[in-house]
Amino acid sequence: MKLATPPLAALDAALVDLQLKPAQLRTPDGGSGTTAACEVEARALVESAPRLLELAGEDALLVLVRGALARVDAARLREALWPRLHVSAHYRLSQQGVARQELGGSRDLRKACGLDGTLIVCGQRSKVLSPETTIAKFDANAKGWDGDPSQPGWAHHRWMRRFVGVYADASRARRVLDFGSGAGWCGIEAALAARRAGGRPHLALFDPSPEMVRRALENARAAGIDDVEGRVGFGAEPPFPAAGEAPYDHVVSSGVVSFAPDAERFADGLARVVAPGGTLVFGDVSSASRGVKKRRMGEPLVAVREMNALDLAGARRLMEARGFQCVRGSHYQLSDPWPQLAHHGERRLGAWFGRAILARNRSAAEADKRAPGDPARFDSWVAHFVKQT
Repeated sequence: MKLATPPLAALDAALVDLQLKPAQLRTPDGGSGTTAACEVEARALVESAPRLLELAGEDALLVLVRGALARVDAARLREALWPRLHVSAHYRLSQQGVARQELGGSRDLRKACGLDGTLIVCGQRSKVLSPETTIAKFDANAKGWDGDPSQPGWAHHRWMRRFVGVYADASRARRVLDFGSGAGWCGIEAALAARRAGGRPHLALFDPSPEMVRRALENARAAGIDDVEGRVGFGAEPPFPAAGEAPYDHVVSSGVVSFAPDAERFADGLARVVAPGGTLVFGDVSSASRGVKKRRMGEPLVAVREMNALDLAGARRLMEARGFQCVRGSHYQLSDPWPQLAHHGERRLGAWFGRAILARNRSAAEADKRAPGDPARFDSWVAHFVKQT
């Protein structure tokens, strides 16, 4: 199956947007650039995946497909290239102009193109999940991921953090660690539970993003938690506890492992921070979710964390292999079509609709907590572990 060299002149607008020059490209006809580029016939797109991976090597890859590109074919190619490569963007090329399509939306480049087709942009998974990329992404999106009380969805945002934060009894916790804290809400909930029981817990938190750590510390102090410390770091090499510091009797890690390039190293990091006999609450987006599976089967672009996600069974295997016992595990946040209903309904119909969706989510999560059922119904999992050794 032959890979052709694309007409680079016709790709000028996309290349400029990608900050690439033709001399930086490596094509089937030659070149020594650090980005591979080729053209593939639409009818042979998925079957060409092995050749595309060979051409890409350890570099990024651009794939030109002329004419119409079916969404399902684009999705099948993305799956075939994973986990070596991740499709991050499409450029829709036409005689009228060029538009960049990403998960966050579409942007018109306002420049005509001499052909019709799609340019598929693929990056190495190792680069997409690299420390540098992760820090930049979280710093740039910290405000949105912190949540905004004035915006629709805030009540749902806070409920999910509380559900995870107190999934295991934290009333006796003395030293709480939020492992990959984001804005800190899960660790804050655990520390507040201990304080309500009469304790004076110390809260530590860390995140790869300095901006996230700043926000988490602000949120903790605003919640009345003064004994709090934050550091910058990654789960594979956690900055807590440092030399001479004690491990933690209560650790929470939510929504972090799906951003980890190596889940085994991440689990090693988790295991190091929990004291013998200590509690670990571990959760993330679920690869078993109906919504994730639907997007992976039919959507051209899918978030890298959904591509990289675990299911609850996978999380149990990771932690049980490191001397942890799973006390309980369940799922929360109803999957497709509930998130779409919540997003559009609350914006169009008002807060009462959001409250109705939230009540349904809470009811379903509590029922699954009592008697776990079909994991495909939910977008997220959470588990309570105790460290045995």
